[in-house]
Amino acid sequence: MKVIILMIASVSFLYGCAAVSFAPSSEGYNASIIASPNEIKVFRTEKPSKEYVEIGAINYPGGTDLDELIKVMKKEASKRGGNAIIDLKILSNGAVGTVVRIKK
Repeated sequence: MKVIILMIASVSFLYGCAAVSFAPSSEGYNASIIASPNEIKVFRTEKPSKEYVEIGAINYPGGTDLDELIKVMKKEASKRGGNAIIDLKILSNGAVGTVVRIKK
């Protein structure tokens, strides 16, 4: 998964586009329940205490405003059926992370 995140970050950096990119994981997820962006939890260093399913990697090469980065990442995670973002890394030119669905 880390290789996929690194590849997405590299490609986005080369093309310099500010759109969110998403690479689904091999597990995927059939989004039947969509969380609102405000409900998306963000984990930068720790992991959720409950079991979760990886949905895919997201990358947003959109600048350095932390609030804007997190807002855009949460919106994309919601669209993809996630209810959390783990391993969120803030880079000098954006952010990368992994969209997950925490099981209830």
